[in-house]
Amino acid sequence: MKTTLLKQTFKIIIVFIIILGIIVRLINLENRIYWKDEVFTSLRVSGYTEEEVIKNLYNGSILSSEDLHKYQKNSFL
Repeated sequence: MKTTLLKQTFKIIIVFIIILGIIVRLINLENRIYWKDEVFTSLRVSGYTEEEVIKNLYNGSILSSEDLHKYQKNSFL
C-alpha cells in the first residue's frame, strides 16, 4: 500500500517537473537569444552558408536587426 502511494506521488512529481520545464522553455521564446548551434542551424535551414554570412556581415560596421533578418528567411524564395 505504501509503495503504491510512493509510486503515484513520484509519477505526479515527474509529470509536474516536465510540464514546468516545458512552460519555462516556452515563456518569452521570441525574446530568447540564440545559442551558437541554433544560429548555424537557422542559417543552413535558410539556405545560407557560414562563409556567405561572414563575407556579407563582417565589414566593421554596427549591424541592425534588419541587417540580420535577411538571413532568417528562406533564400530559395
